[in-house]
Amino acid sequence: MSTDSFTKRTSAQDSPAFTLIELLVVIAIIGILASMTLPALSRAKEMGRRAGCMNNSRQLGLAALLYLDDNEGLYPARSSTNNWTSRLFPYYQTVKILKCPSDKVSDVGLVQNTPETAPNAARTYILNGWDDYFKTTLSAQDWAAFLDHRYPLGMPESYVKYPAATIMFGEKLEESRHFHVDIYQGLGNDITEVDHGKHMRSRRNTGGGSNHVFADGHAEYINYGKAVSPINLWAVTEEWRRLTAAPTP
Repeated sequence: MSTDSFTKRTSAQDSPAFTLIELLVVIAIIGILASMTLPALSRAKEMGRRAGCMNNSRQLGLAALLYLDDNEGLYPARSSTNNWTSRLFPYYQTVKILKCPSDKVSDVGLVQNTPETAPNAARTYILNGWDDYFKTTLSAQDWAAFLDHRYPLGMPESYVKYPAATIMFGEKLEESRHFHVDIYQGLGNDITEVDHGKHMRSRRNTGGGSNHVFADGHAEYINYGKAVSPINLWAVTEEWRRLTAAPTP
């Protein structure tokens, strides 16, 4: 072996593949690329979940329309023991539809796939309670029964003057246990129980929006706060459609 060959081989073996500075530069570049791509991947993932939520919303809307067809055009009556999740079950048939993929709310114990157990299932969606209709049409005695979940009849579908602009289902806050939107309750739980920004990059800000199903059955993504202002799309009476308030972040 020549001296020159030996020198070349030992020099190659003794030289590191990367200097420390070069390695740090590579790590920094990887970090920059990750910071650029991870938010985009996160947004894409949320868009996929949002699409899944929209599909669930549409199926609930269809279930409600089928229920109306079979029940003389009356929406599900308010009941503390047999609420809309049970009444609509024959039409949506699986409690998995009640939960949006973006929602972190968990089941209350092991929930079977039956009408009786549907109220205990993990649930994202909240049905319009049509309070303004009942308040303006019921006697004082019947209104008291309605507030106590004892009034036996639901609202007639025919009372909705603007089906394409009146919300039937929305997405509630994860911590909310409410089944209905009651605009006469406190500040109105169209403000306090509905999640106006279910699909956003960070919680508790005024960005993003939520999925809604309208009385004509179509589903729509509505930007934060636009479901209640400038027109309250949860209301059916002209007076209450004009009474709006922006949700607080």
